[in-house]
Amino acid sequence: MQAEDILAIGETSDGLVEALKGEGYRITLVKTASEALEEAKKRPFNLLLLPFDEQTGCGPGLVEAVRELRPSIPVVFTGVDSKLEDILTLMGGGPIDFLGGNFPPALTNSIIRRNLLVGRSNLPLSEDKPSILLVEDDDTIREGVSVILKEAGLDCQAVSSASEAIQMVRKGTFHMIITDLNLQDMDGTELIEKARELLPDVKAIIMTGAPTVESAVSAVKHSVFDYIVKPFRAEDMLHRVKDAWQKQRQAAMIKELLQDLQVTNVELKKANNRLSMLSVTDGLTSLYNHRFLMECLRNEHKKVLRYKHPISILFLDIDGFKHINDTHGHSVGDAVLVELAKVVKGQLREVDVVGRYGGEEFCVIMPHTPLSGAKKAGERLVEVVARHNFSPSDKALNVTVSIGIASTSDVSVNSAGVMLENADKALYVAKRRGKNQVCCWEELQGGAV
Repeated sequence: MQAEDILAIGETSDGLVEALKGEGYRITLVKTASEALEEAKKRPFNLLLLPFDEQTGCGPGLVEAVRELRPSIPVVFTGVDSKLEDILTLMGGGPIDFLGGNFPPALTNSIIRRNLLVGRSNLPLSEDKPSILLVEDDDTIREGVSVILKEAGLDCQAVSSASEAIQMVRKGTFHMIITDLNLQDMDGTELIEKARELLPDVKAIIMTGAPTVESAVSAVKHSVFDYIVKPFRAEDMLHRVKDAWQKQRQAAMIKELLQDLQVTNVELKKANNRLSMLSVTDGLTSLYNHRFLMECLRNEHKKVLRYKHPISILFLDIDGFKHINDTHGHSVGDAVLVELAKVVKGQLREVDVVGRYGGEEFCVIMPHTPLSGAKKAGERLVEVVARHNFSPSDKALNVTVSIGIASTSDVSVNSAGVMLENADKALYVAKRRGKNQVCCWEELQGGAV
């Protein structure tokens, strides 16, 4: 299908115009309402896209003037968000649609596409012509029907046999087949059945000079759209063709809209997934953020109370991070945070939840892990971080971390908040003892490791 033409006016968002061009639409962009009207006089457009601004003439008056030239043209106004009086004013000019200022691209394209499909389905037969294959072995009738269709401005190709018709169907696309019921080389309903193997959506009209109940029932079974008895008047044939084409366009529109809706739903699902991920992710390190960490820790602690399995948390802080920022700059400091996030995540299990607690502090939640396992993991992290070069350039930049650990092996831990507070206190002791080390809260209390 050829690209569809959209007439857009001045203040329409440049980003929207470029996005529509990227979708394959041909855009004619003018600056004023009067220029738009002049363009509409020159040639037909498939859609009118304009900002709502009655002071510049972009309102119901322009819509009315354009629709005098092209009654079926769809109209979409941009920049109309929630002003009821604006919407009521616009609706006075006939069927229209709206694009809000903050619509996502998938929804914007869906609205434009839907309006183009509706506009196409409302076009008169002379403007949106079906491609018709006429099959009739009687020369006089074939010539007569062909003349009727062509004089109505329709695209018609005529053949005299089913075998010729099948060859034509293999070569090109037809929207409609009009065939005699009793062809010399094949029954008309059989021809339709074979044609639909190549063109599943083709509409069919059967002509017959000897109508019977049996032939009518057979036509219905083969999903023939109409059944016309010879002789017939020219207007009867054109009426049947018009009805068949209208149903064909409506079916195609519904099919395309459903496909478009599926695409839109997929895009919305992706967007929702991205938003959900962003809502729980730290923007700098791509680790989980503070809010998600707290929610996860509360949930894990509930599991501990129910199933009695252990969990531990590691509270990790970069030693002397202020000095790194002051000496090397905040961009290097940010790079250190990002690199540390990768190092920490790379040393832990998939089931461990790693997040940025805030600033230069990180938190690790380790399900099904007693204090002894958490201590080993913490000591390994301290060693790996100390050996790692965190410099974004060739120069060496070494960083150390201190880690405070707490676990549910401490019987006094009756909430996630208490557990986190214990890990924070252990971290403070690790800092006070000289940094670059691990300290366990339970050990400070004389508990068993």
